[in-house]
This record gives sequence, structure tokens and C-alpha cells, in this order.
Amino acid sequence: MGEKELSEGWAITEIYLVGTVVTGNTPSKNNLEFYNGEFPWVKPGDINKTIYITETEETLSIEGAKKARLLPIGAVMVTCIGNLGNVSIAGKELATNQQINSIIFNKYVNSKFGYYYILTLKKWLVENSTSTTISMVNKSNFEKAPFILPPRAEQNRIVEKLDLLFENIGRIKAKLYAIPLLLKNFRQAVLSQAVKGNLTERLRKGKQFKEWCLVDAENVFEYVTSGSRGWAPFYDNVLGKQLFVRMTNMSYESLSLNLNKEKLQFLNLPLDLNEGKRTLLRKGDILISITADIGMISFISHDLPYESYINQHICLARPKESYNSQYIAMYLMSESGLGQLRNLKRGVTKAGLSLGDIRSLKINLPPLSEQQEIILQVESLFAKADLIEKQYQVLKSQIDNLPQAILSKAFIGGLVAQNPNDEPASELLERIKETQTLSKQITKLTQVVA
Repeated sequence: MGEKELSEGWAITEIYLVGTVVTGNTPSKNNLEFYNGEFPWVKPGDINKTIYITETEETLSIEGAKKARLLPIGAVMVTCIGNLGNVSIAGKELATNQQINSIIFNKYVNSKFGYYYILTLKKWLVENSTSTTISMVNKSNFEKAPFILPPRAEQNRIVEKLDLLFENIGRIKAKLYAIPLLLKNFRQAVLSQAVKGNLTERLRKGKQFKEWCLVDAENVFEYVTSGSRGWAPFYDNVLGKQLFVRMTNMSYESLSLNLNKEKLQFLNLPLDLNEGKRTLLRKGDILISITADIGMISFISHDLPYESYINQHICLARPKESYNSQYIAMYLMSESGLGQLRNLKRGVTKAGLSLGDIRSLKINLPPLSEQQEIILQVESLFAKADLIEKQYQVLKSQIDNLPQAILSKAFIGGLVAQNPNDEPASELLERIKETQTLSKQITKLTQVVA
């Protein structure tokens, strides 16, 4: 931002003129007296979790805090190695490590104003980082970062307005971010009611449907297998023509595979590789995750755009043609099916489920005509949930972008009214420079006298 773009009465300077920049440190691990004290020891992972940091997992004694870098209340801490530009404020006297640059603002700057402004410097930090392997902005570079300086009274008004706006955004986010869990619970409730027959109860009362029966999965599936090992040598996202379906393509929230580009792993298989081809997927197949995150269910509802295979962490269960594969997938995804899978996992000491475990499942089956009606009912209700989810994603994107939009407006002078009686920042800046010059002179004089 150039001088001519600044609001009237504002000035642009560099961070070193408005505060003292300090870098943290790590006290010697050999001296146990430095650790486990009353002073929080802030590391990069602690920053950005909250605006004001008052406690951390690791602590230092007063001696350890001094060896690290003891900061006063109100100091603004900025991550300057790795994930650049995360910002928090010292809510009490504390210490930091060497991956953090901190600013102790002088009396001419509202430290909360400094916090809000530093939030806008992430791009500058990235562009001015000095390492190609791990991004880093050292103290000398950080001191030269630009700093926009409004009149002191206007800083206070900006902070007051930003506090209010961000508090409102926080409340909106809390309500908004509850929606995914609500939708997840809604979908699970729909499935649970569906496979208990509650969505089609009205039609059964009309005697249009017959009774349900509990069937062993081994009588439902004509084919149960898991993927082969040793596919890594055939990974090829350039020339590969086959798709390798992994657990990363599955989820607990949807029966559809996630085939977003970043999730795809392609294979370039030799013509004579026959063993793995027993897991070639086809329309109507059901996939079940059987290791680690067990019980994720996917249903192959249509022909996939690629010749596709699965790895050893996934079970392929292919229902007989006399059964409706989509209903069975819905049943397995419901709490009735997932509950059985979890109980099987809890009942064994191994890390996952066996194919025998899958064959031992019990599936509550209505007549085919009712299965189809259940599918229609579930798809209709899921479509409504999907519409809400799309609206949520749009709104979430808008809310996520709102803080930066507000900050941008704040630092071009568009957030609060200006007061012509405020001392211009140019005069404030001159007083800062005069104070620093006087401080240096006093320091030199003290050294001479000493």
C-alpha cells in the first residue's frame, strides 16, 4: 500500500518502529530446573488456537522463561517458521520458543490493533520467507514488515468495532459448523428408521407388503473377498489406466465413492497380473472397510469410469442377483449394520475384521418390493439433506472469507468514522522516532558514565 492510498491522517511504517521484536528460545534440556514451572511456554502449535494464550501444555520456571524469552502481557506472537503467520496475544506473562517472533508494541500502538493487523500479513510473510525447504522469516526480515499506523484514538475505535464483528462471526460459526453433525445424525436416523420398516409402515398396514426376515449374510452374498497386497509397484498417475480404490475414497457419511481428483490413485498393471483381478469392481458391488476405520460402506451404483480394484483394507461383498444390492448397502451403513461390525471388532484382538466376520452378519430383509420403496424414501430424504449441505458449503465459504474482508476494510480506513481532532499518525510517527533517538542517546550516555 502506497502513501497515497492511506486514509487521511494515517501513516505507513515498519514494525521495528512501533515495537520491539524478539525471538524465543529453548532452554537447555539438561537443566531440569528450567522446566515445569508457572510460566506457559508457547510453541507454534499453541498459536491461533485462541486469541489470548494463558496456558500451554509445557511450562517453564522463571529462570527457564528468561532463558527462552519472557514476554509481557499483550505481546503479539507470530509463527515465523513452517506454517507462517499464525497469531496470538500473550494473555499473561509467558515465554516462547525460537520458531516465534513476538512484538512488544510501544505505547503508541494498541496491541490488539497490532494483532488484527498482523493477521493480514500472512501473504507478506510467505513472499519474504528465506528458505526453500522450510519457510522462515527471521527477526531482521520480520522487523522490516510494513505496518499501517492510524491515529491512536482511531486504533481504539477500530479494535472496538473489530471485536464486536468477530464476536458476531464467532456466534454464527458456532451455529453454522453444527450443521454437518446434524446432517450426519439425520442421515443415520433416516437409515435406522428405514431398515426397521418405519418409513414403509403405512404401506404394510395396507397389506401391500409381506413380513420381514433376518438373513445370514453368507446366504445373501455370492462372493466375499478382500484386495491383494503389493500394488505399490504399479502406482502410475501419469500412464495408469486402472483406478486403485482405497479407504481414502470411502467415508461414513456417504455410500458413494469419493472420486475427487486429489483422491485418485491410478495403476499401470501388467497384462499377466491375474491374482489381483479377482477384485475387479462392477456395478452392484458393496465395499466394506475392514481395518482401522472399520465399517465404512460404499455402493457401486453405476459402472465406474475406470477399471477399478481394491486394496487389502477393503472387503468386496457381491450380493446374489435375487437381492437388492442398494438396500443391503443401506442396511450395512445403518446403525443396525454398523453396530454389528463394531461389536465384531470389539470381540477380537486383531486390528481388523475377517471375511468370515462379514459372512456372519445378520441382515434384516423385507420383500423386494418393499426394499425398492425404502430406497426411494431414503433417496428422497437424502436429497433434501444434500441440498442443505450444498447451501451450508456456500455459506461456510462466505463466512470463512468474511474475517479477511473485514480486516481489509478496516486497514483502508473503511470500518469506522474518522475524527478530524485525532492526532495524525504522521505526528505520532515523528514522536516515536524522537523517543527512540532519545532512548539511544540515554543508552550511550549511560555506557560512557559507566
